[in-house]
Amino acid sequence: MGRVLADWFFSQHELVLQGGSIEWTDELRAAPPLLLQQVQVVLRNQGRRHEIHVNATPPALLGERLSLTGRFVQPLLSLQAGRWRDWEGQLYSATDRIDLALLRRFADLGADLQQGSGAVRLWADIKRGELQGAVVDLSLGGVRLSLGAGLEPLALLSLASRLSAKRLAEGFEVSARALAFHTPDGLHWPTADLSFQHQVAQAPRPARSELKASAVDLLVLARLAKHLPLADELRLALLTHAPKGQLRDLEASWQGALGAPSGYAAKGQLKQLTLSAAAPASGAPGLAWPLPGLQGATVEFDLNQAGGQANLRLEDGAIELPGALAEPRVPLAQLLAEVRWQIAGERLSVQLPKLSFSNADLQGEAQIKWEAPAGARRAGEAQSPGLLDLQATLSRAEGSRVHRYLPASLPQTRSYLRESITAGSATAVKIRLKGDPQKFPFVDPAQGQFSVSADLQNVNYAYAPRSLQAAGALPWPGLTQLNGALLIEGNQLQLNGLRARVAGAPGLQISRADAVLTNLDAIGVLSVNAQARGPLAEALGAVNGSPLAALAGDALSRAVVSGNADYKFRLTLPLANPGRTSVQGSVVLAGNDIQVLPETPRLTAARGTINFSDKGFAIEAGQARLFGGEARLEGGSVALTGVVVPGVAGRPAANMVLRASGIGDRRGPALGARARRGGTPGRAGQWQRQLCWRFDAAPRRARAAAHQQPARPGPGPARAAEKKPGVGPAPAPGDTAPCHAGRLSTAA
Repeated sequence: MGRVLADWFFSQHELVLQGGSIEWTDELRAAPPLLLQQVQVVLRNQGRRHEIHVNATPPALLGERLSLTGRFVQPLLSLQAGRWRDWEGQLYSATDRIDLALLRRFADLGADLQQGSGAVRLWADIKRGELQGAVVDLSLGGVRLSLGAGLEPLALLSLASRLSAKRLAEGFEVSARALAFHTPDGLHWPTADLSFQHQVAQAPRPARSELKASAVDLLVLARLAKHLPLADELRLALLTHAPKGQLRDLEASWQGALGAPSGYAAKGQLKQLTLSAAAPASGAPGLAWPLPGLQGATVEFDLNQAGGQANLRLEDGAIELPGALAEPRVPLAQLLAEVRWQIAGERLSVQLPKLSFSNADLQGEAQIKWEAPAGARRAGEAQSPGLLDLQATLSRAEGSRVHRYLPASLPQTRSYLRESITAGSATAVKIRLKGDPQKFPFVDPAQGQFSVSADLQNVNYAYAPRSLQAAGALPWPGLTQLNGALLIEGNQLQLNGLRARVAGAPGLQISRADAVLTNLDAIGVLSVNAQARGPLAEALGAVNGSPLAALAGDALSRAVVSGNADYKFRLTLPLANPGRTSVQGSVVLAGNDIQVLPETPRLTAARGTINFSDKGFAIEAGQARLFGGEARLEGGSVALTGVVVPGVAGRPAANMVLRASGIGDRRGPALGARARRGGTPGRAGQWQRQLCWRFDAAPRRARAAAHQQPARPGPGPARAAEKKPGVGPAPAPGDTAPCHAGRLSTAA
């Protein structure tokens, strides 16, 4: 009976129903009855073609007037018009406003929609009574929906898109065209197209999935990760790295389950990418160090399960290297890189065959290879970050910023360079680092290779920064306008062929110097060998204004000198313990005038070599004009037992002894009061005089004694002179050590 009625009904040319009402009762859903009013139905049948139009008004709370249109075709060989389950066609429905949350009571919407209303248009493809696909245009407001069990509901102020779903022979396809939405906290998803296709497994072929996206806002995706049905690893990565930027033209596919695919591939572009650096996700192959961060990068990538490649471009951005640098954020004006990588099981290898970079501090190129170790991390065992092979050349480097690019594993070296190099630049810089970064700086050469070479220009170098000195100590004279070669090999820094000037002594020119700093990982000993030339007065000022004054017992604090001289010296300075500093050197006099103390004779046109060390000094082949004639000079310093130099613990004070012999006035200006009061008149001839003075630890004062005797020594000890001009006061009893004859050892 039903089939006969259906055949008759769908054989009529036209049937019209107006002004009716329909009450819908769904006992399966236990929903309240739905009353549709002002129902208008028009049915037209023309042979195998059938068309139906329905308009109705739902309750006001549900929405506004609905329209439904269906156009179908029955099979060619079908003789029964009433067999509508054999038809193919399309349904179209539209309304300007409908409350989808209320509509859920009466229809399955395919989503847990808890709130939302707006305009809806629907196209549904029907084949043999089954839904094959559908397209829905949505423009909704006040949306709240849940996209999966255990996920937090997603709230949207507005949502607009064309959604579609389609059955495939062995799967399905869904897509969203022109998808855009706003969230209550101000997030905006720009208009984008998304599509997803899935094919079920057909033995032996695994399931296959494909995802395409014209644009993805990474910031919005990361903020909404807890609301979206994503793989746990992807959700964790989004929350950890907090990405920003746009993912464009993404094409991704995988075989098997998304969480454990047997194969995958992806390509696309990342625009204005920003990633926060963070520790690698658990289970990432071979990764033990924090992953770097990026700011303002553009990346084109193409990858699969065996590896991939990417081109990276960064302008006015930054990279972040936590764990590698103490100041992990490195601003960059530009960075260009080609990146390749290979994955074989748990092994990961990365190459950057072309890398160029520049910022305010440096500019250069590099090639990098990195290979992660195989094997999972063992319990209780620190995993190596792998083997790094870096070769870099810098065409420009700012000296005062070099410290910030040293590894974080060298905190003392970074601090030393930050304080010691305050200006200057480097060119032709070559860097090589090969080995396990955890073993840097490779004290044992078998652990790896580290070397840096560079040409230095106009560097200001405070080789002994104030922070390494005791409070109140005099500063070591720094070097300015330094030029030369830098070489770092393993755990040692060398400066070779240096030319420089001494800070505060503009006329003092260092013509050649070499320096070595040992133990970069712990700041060891600085050794300097130098040759210099310049005004003796400036050299003396540099000595008296530095810790060298204490090494000399302040013996030269009141000396007056003139003329130029040549200098050689070797300084050994334990940076962690400057009090153990040692110095050796020589001063070659070339006609200089010297007066050590106001009370001592003035030596003019002095020539010869003064060899000195932190233990004392000795005069070699000395000559000068003294007492009106030419004199030969010899002497030096003799340590005093039980007396120490102020400020230099354990270092003994010393007598200074000068022996002069020559031809001139035997009386000289210091023969004694008796000669000047009418004793034996002085007469010209050979003479010999010995001067001796020392400095007390406290109070600081000079004690001087003078002795004069004929060229041939007479019997008995020399007699101390009384206080006379040019000699100084006679020593108080017990206050002056005796002067010792004999030749002193020269300093090396």
